[in-house]
Amino acid sequence: MLSYRHAFHAGNHADILKHISLMLVLESMCKKDKPFTAIDCNAGAGFYYLDDERLVKTGEASEGVMKLLSEAGDESLSALGRYISFVRNYVENGKYPGSPEIIRSFLREQDRAILMELHNSEIEILKSHISDERMAIHHRDCYEGLKALTPPAIKRGFLLMDPSYEVTSDYENAANSLVAVQKRWNVGVQCLWYPLLHHRQMELSTMLERITGEAERKGLEWFCQEMIADSEGEKDSESRGLYGSGMLFVNPPWKLKEELSASVDAVKKILFKF
Repeated sequence: MLSYRHAFHAGNHADILKHISLMLVLESMCKKDKPFTAIDCNAGAGFYYLDDERLVKTGEASEGVMKLLSEAGDESLSALGRYISFVRNYVENGKYPGSPEIIRSFLREQDRAILMELHNSEIEILKSHISDERMAIHHRDCYEGLKALTPPAIKRGFLLMDPSYEVTSDYENAANSLVAVQKRWNVGVQCLWYPLLHHRQMELSTMLERITGEAERKGLEWFCQEMIADSEGEKDSESRGLYGSGMLFVNPPWKLKEELSASVDAVKKILFKF
């Protein structure tokens, strides 16, 4: 069941959406001196080497982040430009930063992070890649972990959840987990990544409706931002491939929606030419 390894997909279009979103949330958290807690529910390996044979085999980084870096114009003043500058520093050293490394780079002395990873191999790689006293690493299931670890001691903060969705139960478990967290930690920002797959439309719709419905009952703001990577795949109901992905936010920071939407539009023009 735990067969998913993110090294095959690091740096693809879904990662770009997820990591620009993460960067914008972290930037918002850092605008105030008050400390925050960052919870990464599905941490992975921390960062990835661009010459990893798995990453090279799929070519997803080449068509994703590498293409973005080579073809982006002057984006220096935009959120996308800040993301490109951030990632370029790693790419020049043969690496691509995953969410734990992005979080680590933004943490201040007063901030804390909690990283969770269940895969037996990935957790060992994560521990070798991330060594920081501000960051606690847990080898555990994130759904169970969130029950035990929320609300965190420092209540200002956010969580990022991005299950593999390899099994149908991930959709239900993600919904149940985030709804429960809304009750225990209603000031926390929730960031949930999800894939766009025709054969999982019902599961996705049910998951999103459950999370957003509970948020509305509690008077919490929310929005979704999707990025279509394959316009033909979007139209082809027989397709079983990933034609895009999305991010759901509950309690989003101020101006996140506008900045992320502009970034997605810019990325689509560069990567997909539409």
